[in-house]
Amino acid sequence: MPEPIEFKDKHAVLINGCEDQSYTQNLELAYKVFSAYGFSSIQILDCRTARLSYPVSDLASIRNIEVLFTCLSKNIRPEDLLFLYTTGHGHRRPDIPKKDEQQYSTLELIKGELSESELEQLLQDVNPRTAIFLFDQCYGGGFSQRFGKNGNIAISASGPDAQSQFNTFPQAFFKYFLITANSNSRGSIQDAYEHTLDNDINVLDNSHRPEIHSEIDPATVFLEYI
Repeated sequence: MPEPIEFKDKHAVLINGCEDQSYTQNLELAYKVFSAYGFSSIQILDCRTARLSYPVSDLASIRNIEVLFTCLSKNIRPEDLLFLYTTGHGHRRPDIPKKDEQQYSTLELIKGELSESELEQLLQDVNPRTAIFLFDQCYGGGFSQRFGKNGNIAISASGPDAQSQFNTFPQAFFKYFLITANSNSRGSIQDAYEHTLDNDINVLDNSHRPEIHSEIDPATVFLEYI
């Protein structure tokens, strides 16, 4: 059995750029998981700040994301864990401003969009031991393929050229961790991913084709119940 990776501290960032109820429900579920697992920092950027069942740090704008990651670059240490979860609408666009012929996945925000390359730039000074990325927006595979390298694990509900409908993937993924927390047991990121493949109805009927990318073993990474 592979040796689990140990972390000094755990941080979560949740970003949602859409007011649809299904997305806010996903954030509510994710917030419950990170709270149950003793994350010391849970930062949520959403499309509104009031009348929600979880605390919102600020609105989901490019500027606020930039400010947040600048702050995290000073607070996250090389022995820490970072979990970044994005939800909402996603698109597939040409590179703008056009540098080449490549297409990029984007996350829709309150105003404008955040591309995978822009997110990579914003995160360049945030250096945890391991970062876990979960992208459930359409075309999220562009993000997961970009970020699933070095010490990171990146998961998407769909490939870079496919939509992810009905928001069932993150529900199955996060519910797995609530199950393990309630049973006082442990489950790795690999366990959660495999559980999701077996329990997301839209994966089972091939409506979704999730992807996981990593250069480390996802079976060695745990959120660890506290």
